[in-house]
Amino acid sequence: MAEEEGPKIEWRIGEWVKEITGDEIIRFRFFHMELLRFNRTISLVSSKSTYDADLVYFADCIIAGRMILKNSLAKTIYDFGSGNGFPCIVMCLLDRERKFILVEADSKKAEFLKHLKDKLDLKQVTILN
Repeated sequence: MAEEEGPKIEWRIGEWVKEITGDEIIRFRFFHMELLRFNRTISLVSSKSTYDADLVYFADCIIAGRMILKNSLAKTIYDFGSGNGFPCIVMCLLDRERKFILVEADSKKAEFLKHLKDKLDLKQVTILN
């Protein structure tokens, strides 16, 4: 008997956020897939939310992140307790010019953030553990 698959993992950001670029969609999707992969060993998000992470995490962070970036003159943005990378990694992907400093006390989560920084080529990001 074949093993049953779990619910389908949704990815609808391109439908919901029309002004997002193809490159941004690829990067957000990569972030999503790495979040799911790392979540197997590090508790980053609730297992109940993984199938709707595009709605629960990404859509909210894209919309709120754009508003924050639009209305802030800050050249450096700090995120204390960065954990799973929300909202700051999303904001880093939306604004490649500003500097972002992510501070995370948990060394495993900080390693996840460093992994994202490297793989997503986020040169403007500093991760502090």
